[in-house]
Amino acid sequence: MKLKLRVSSPGGSASVSEHDGPVVTIGRDPDATLTFDGAESDVVSWEHAQIELKENAAFVSDSNSTNGTYLNGQKVEHRKLLKLGDKITLGVEGPEIAILEFAAGPSGIPPGAAATADHSEPKPPSAARSVIPTQPEGVERPSWQWASPPVIAASAAAVVVLILAGILIVSLTGSDDEQEVASASAAAMAEPDDDANLTSVPEAKSQPDVEPKPAYDPITQRTHKPQSPKLTPDQLKQRFRGKVVWIGFRSEDSTFPFCNGWALQESVVVTTATNVDHLEQAQRAGSTIVVSSEPSGTDVIDVVNMQVHPSFERNDTVSQSSVTFNLGTLTLSKRLPSGCGLPQENTAPVLSGANVTIVGFSLPAPGETLVALDAQHAPTLFALTARARGDGRTQPYNLDVESTVPFGLSGAPVVSADGVVVAVFATRGQEISGIPVQYVKGLIR
Repeated sequence: MKLKLRVSSPGGSASVSEHDGPVVTIGRDPDATLTFDGAESDVVSWEHAQIELKENAAFVSDSNSTNGTYLNGQKVEHRKLLKLGDKITLGVEGPEIAILEFAAGPSGIPPGAAATADHSEPKPPSAARSVIPTQPEGVERPSWQWASPPVIAASAAAVVVLILAGILIVSLTGSDDEQEVASASAAAMAEPDDDANLTSVPEAKSQPDVEPKPAYDPITQRTHKPQSPKLTPDQLKQRFRGKVVWIGFRSEDSTFPFCNGWALQESVVVTTATNVDHLEQAQRAGSTIVVSSEPSGTDVIDVVNMQVHPSFERNDTVSQSSVTFNLGTLTLSKRLPSGCGLPQENTAPVLSGANVTIVGFSLPAPGETLVALDAQHAPTLFALTARARGDGRTQPYNLDVESTVPFGLSGAPVVSADGVVVAVFATRGQEISGIPVQYVKGLIR
C-alpha cells in the first residue's frame, strides 16, 4: 500500500511526497523518513511519530515525543487508524501532515475507500468469493462449483462461528482501533451475497499488530516508554549555540561573566531567581547587566528588566517554595538569534532515571573569583551529562553529574535526550538540581 502526504510548516511552506512503507518514521533524526529541521521544528522530537502501512490500512502512533502527536486536533495516546483527509500535527501548533491519497496494494483497498466515517478499517473482499477447488490438480473444471445443501449449511455455520470467535477475541484482547478493524471485518463477512450458495470459506485475515504495552514507572507513577540518548554532547552544543548565554555585569570599562541563562524567546532569557538577586545587587551598585551568546562577548546585549517567580521568597531563599520556584527572567534591549520556547504540554516531563545534558558556559573564575573578560579569560561553551532523579512535580529533579560542575553554571538549560529544554540547572550548597521547565510559565506575562 502506498501513501501520499502533504507536509505543511507553520511558516506556510508545503511539500508533497509518496511512501510505500512499511513504516514512515517522523522526527528530527536525519535518518527519519520525514525529517524536520530549522527553527520551525523546535517542537518536533528526534523520534516524534510514525505511520505504519499495512496491506489495506494505515495507522499513526506517537513515539513518546515531548510535545505530543495530534490527529484532527485530538491527542494520539494509542495507535490510530487513518483515513483520507486526516491531518496529523506534531505538537499543538507544529508542522502538519495531511493524508492526500491511499494507493491500493495487491489485495488492498482502492483509492478513496479509506474515507469512511469513524476511522473504521475498509472492509476486506467478501468471504463468499474464496472458492475451494473440488477437482484434483490438472483436471479441468468449471470456474464455479455448486455445493450440496449439507455443505452449504456447514459453510454458513463456519462463517457464523468465525464471526463470533473474532468478536470474543477482540473483546478480550483488542485495543479500540483493533476492535474497529475486527468489527468492519465481521460486517463484511455477514453481508448477503449473490453467490452465498457457493462452496466457500472466509478469506484468511491476519490479526492487526498489537502495540506492546509501555513500561510502568513506580517512582513517577506514570506509564511511559524509556528514552535513550539520541544526541551526543557535541551535537547538543551545536544545537544550542546562540540560544545559551552567559550573564554578567559591566562596570566602567570591564565586563565580568557571572552566571548562565538560555533564550526562552529572542528577547527573554531564563535563569535562576538566586542569580537575579545577585545581579540586582550589582545593578544597584551602578553596574549594567549584560548577556552574550558568544564566548568573546562581541554581541553583548544590555538587560532592561529583571524579575523572579512570584512564588520565590526573597527573604527565605531556602524555603521549599523558593527551592521549587527558583526561576527568574531577563528582558533584553535587543534580540538574540533565536529562542528555545517551551514544551506545549503543561505537565512535568518524565525524567526519572533518564540521561540529560546541561549545556552552558564554563566561566573564567580562578578560585571562584570573578575576572574581567579578555582574550585570555573568556567563557567556554560545553556540555555536561547527568542522570535525573525524582518526578519533577512537587520538587525539582535531583541531578547526578558525571564530572566536576564548573563555576557559574547555574541558570543553564537541562536538555532531554532528543534536544528539548526540560529544566533549569540550579545549585544550593552541595545540592545540584533541575527546576522543571513548566514552572517558567508562571513568569510569562
